[in-house]
Amino acid sequence: MSDEKISIAVAGHTNSGKTTLIRSLMKSNVGTIGDRANVTKFSEENCHDGLQATFIDCPGFTKASDLLKYIKLKKEKPDLLSQIASVFNPDKFVYDERAINAIKNSDVVFYLANLETIPEDDHDEEIELIRSVHNKIIGIGNKSRKRGKKEVDEKLSGRIHQWESFFRKNEILNFIMFDTFWDNPSKIISIYGFVKELLSDNERKAYVFDQGLKRYYERQIAIFKESSDLLAECVIKCREIKKSADESKKSRTSLQEEAKKELESTFKNFVKDIEKGASHFGNYKEKAKSSCGDTA
Repeated sequence: MSDEKISIAVAGHTNSGKTTLIRSLMKSNVGTIGDRANVTKFSEENCHDGLQATFIDCPGFTKASDLLKYIKLKKEKPDLLSQIASVFNPDKFVYDERAINAIKNSDVVFYLANLETIPEDDHDEEIELIRSVHNKIIGIGNKSRKRGKKEVDEKLSGRIHQWESFFRKNEILNFIMFDTFWDNPSKIISIYGFVKELLSDNERKAYVFDQGLKRYYERQIAIFKESSDLLAECVIKCREIKKSADESKKSRTSLQEEAKKELESTFKNFVKDIEKGASHFGNYKEKAKSSCGDTA
């Protein structure tokens, strides 16, 4: 299998949840997160080997409007570069410039919208800036729920409708509302379906991503099977402990502690295996390899 990967730039206004989205997609604590502007200062590449994709965590936009004007003036009046730079001070939009340079070299762009806010002119300018170098954009509405809050309230519903209108107005037809913390994980499949659709005009890249998706699906099936086996193992252990309780003179408290330790040990071992890349999923890797073929 080749080392070729699809490059996906994750962009959006600062503090919109870009790094958190990548963590959710990769199920790994990559990058640095924080509740402040421009925690991500440089574009960071995160390789998802199972999917054959690289997620580029872009610095958040803060001065897209200024960068747009700066780029346009440089094109229109290249002989006045020094004067233009002195007026705009490129240091003010250095994060935007780093983001757009990363986007320029990507295959697909995820644009994150923070559903705690409503779309404004700044967001339109961010899309215009992205479109100046790239036109394959997928819109993702993030931060749709507060911790512990299950229902979507009326105000949030209104903001969701505004963002949906925003995406349509900016001709972003592939969009989805996906809360990286609480939402249905199956929506990830829809996001990857959008990626596959946007890559359809490039036969080679579409093929590479399709092979990566096959490996991804195989892994999800393997994890589901392992989880089911774990649940069955827990049920069996609980039955054994109950049977032991009926035959033993141990106190109920003692047996409960024993059961707790047994189950904790089982879950910890399962988590360790997941973290190691599902190392004991039988012949998963060989099965994935034979089902996906060689992309070389």
